Amino acid sequence: CGAGTNAWFLIAALLFPEAPPEIEIALWGLSYLGLTMSLYIGVWRVFRPTSVIVRTIGLLLAVTLTTLLVTELAGINRGFYHGVWKGLYDEVQVYAITATMAWAGIESALYYRDLRRQIALGLSESGFAARFRLWSYASVAWVLFHVFLFSGRHGMLSLEFARPAMTFLALNGSVLI
Repeated sequence: CGAGTNAWFLIAALLFPEAPPEIEIALWGLSYLGLTMSLYIGVWRVFRPTSVIVRTIGLLLAVTLTTLLVTELAGINRGFYHGVWKGLYDEVQVYAITATMAWAGIESALYYRDLRRQIALGLSESGFAARFRLWSYASVAWVLFHVFLFSGRHGMLSLEFARPAMTFLALNGSVLI
């Protein structure tokens, strides 16, 4: 599942721009739901596989996002905000994916710090540690991108400021995959 499934939902949404709004909302919503949960599960399984708290938070996140998406598709929790037709799911989704990516960056930076100590002792390779450093950098870029996008969407900043971040993220997206 994961990233591959998200790509199919996004491709379908992009190939059929004339689709009814409900179909478009469902495709984009399912894509972002899958992306957020794939990222969350990946970080959980890599960094905190035995944590009951992280498992519980993930379950609550999945239930909350799924419920909000279903209610948005039913026509509840939708409205015209700041010139854009969107729902409560969109708002919560932005916070959820940004918080998940920030968590991934923090965990990667902490793991990189631990690996640097192991490198000094000859217990790890520098190339392996560099991957975690790059993941933490990419996570910071993703979080900054969402901050710019969120600010621009609400009129505090123009989306023109978000374009350099979007370009950086597109060029370095392979680090996350």
